[in-house]
Amino acid sequence: RLPKGDYQRFYNYDYKTGIWNVGDLSSGQSVTLKIKTLVATTNKIIVNLADVTSDTYDPNEANNHCNESITVPPEADLVITIDPDRTDVTVGDKVKIPITVVNNGPDTAVNTNAFIEIPDELRLLDFIPSKGTYDPETGIWTIGDLAPGEEVTLILNTEALKRGIVIVKASVTSDTYDSDLSNNNDTADIMVNDTPEEEHNADGVSQTPKMHATGNPIVMVLLALLTIAGVTLRRKD
Repeated sequence: RLPKGDYQRFYNYDYKTGIWNVGDLSSGQSVTLKIKTLVATTNKIIVNLADVTSDTYDPNEANNHCNESITVPPEADLVITIDPDRTDVTVGDKVKIPITVVNNGPDTAVNTNAFIEIPDELRLLDFIPSKGTYDPETGIWTIGDLAPGEEVTLILNTEALKRGIVIVKASVTSDTYDSDLSNNNDTADIMVNDTPEEEHNADGVSQTPKMHATGNPIVMVLLALLTIAGVTLRRKD
């Protein structure tokens, strides 16, 4: 695609017809036309052609033609997002963490892989990939080829083990050129709180308050109440 410019006015070049009117060219003289273009396609071989003619007899027309090829590689814009169903939980709560990868195209993302980092504060219970395989030992989600517009999801079911701010990280790559790497990484913060019945001492060790024994069995308490009620009735009589 040719950007707008004053090529015709300065160089007698009409970019619509592709004709460059050079005019008379003396022996040994050379002229140059430089054209700036913008690549507006992907995954193609662009062939540029040029021919030259004049009204003067040319004894060697074999060098009046030229072509140059430009290879434009495929391109795929991958986007990864983390969207946990809960971001404020307590120790022992279950947290479902869907991780989504989408290929915004325009071409197929070949050999797509995602890496998920789960901190020790979360325990992985199980996982469900909509495509490919996930290895919890390495954190690698092997997706494979991802067509333009295709969207896949890996669901991680976890359990919160320890209080604090838990950060889940994910990234995605492929063998196909990606023009925008800013959306190939994502993080999600999950706040894990203590359970309501837990307290912590000065050393940060959790302590659960215990009920103190009264020393009075329930039967003795009931007998005491009945005795008090009987005395009260006798006084009224």
